[in-house]
Amino acid sequence: MGGATEKENFMKNPIEDLAKYRKFLESIPLDKYREELKNVKWVEQDLPKEILPLASIFKHCWEDRKFLDFDEWFEEFWSGES
Repeated sequence: MGGATEKENFMKNPIEDLAKYRKFLESIPLDKYREELKNVKWVEQDLPKEILPLASIFKHCWEDRKFLDFDEWFEEFWSGES
């Protein structure tokens, strides 16, 4: 068979990947968005799945290992590229 299994590829560099994921989380400007969005009512469960961000974050961070900063990710997500 010769090739690495899907699980082996998934866990290739877990410590490095976790560090990259934490860096991504740290890049989210919480104060900026807290101020901008404090009056917005969130009802994510009622949104179409195309505009829910969790699948995009999971795909970038865990499937593609593409660790963008938050603004890069959001631009890609919001434009429909993600």
